[in-house]
Amino acid sequence: MSHWRRSPRTVRQSVLLAAVAGTVVLAPAALVIPAFATPDQSPATTAPVTIAPVTTAPPVTTVPPVTTTPTVTSVPPVTTEPPVPTPSIPKPVEPEDPYGPDGFDVRGYDRWGYDRWGYDRWGYDRQGYDERGYTSQGCARSGEDRPDADKLACEQRRARPSTGSAGS
Repeated sequence: MSHWRRSPRTVRQSVLLAAVAGTVVLAPAALVIPAFATPDQSPATTAPVTIAPVTTAPPVTTVPPVTTTPTVTSVPPVTTEPPVPTPSIPKPVEPEDPYGPDGFDVRGYDRWGYDRWGYDRWGYDRQGYDERGYTSQGCARSGEDRPDADKLACEQRRARPSTGSAGS
């Protein structure tokens, strides 16, 4: 920890500096005071002086308006780089519609996977029956189920309500 000592020289310099600062601050007041301090040199009048009653008015004080100046902050200029144009990527060629004007592709299937007669690639129609009238579980459309049929699946299929809009 360092100790600061005042030498007689620094004390004298501090006092001198304070005296100079005081004279700089008080010099304008010292010039104004003698103007008001000189006595009146006009000749005295011999006529009796009547003194009028003195009425004191309240002192008028005007307060200078308070103005606040905004603080000035220096902001570095914002530099933006010009936008870099993105290279145009060629649009991939969309394949032509593989379905012809009749709605079937070259293999004979429509967009949902059924051929012209209503069967899918595995041979089942839109209701799930093959061309002999059986489902993949062996349930018959009408009549007897196959002997190897899944009886539980067939009963659940028959118990389902119709999905038609008429409800039948």
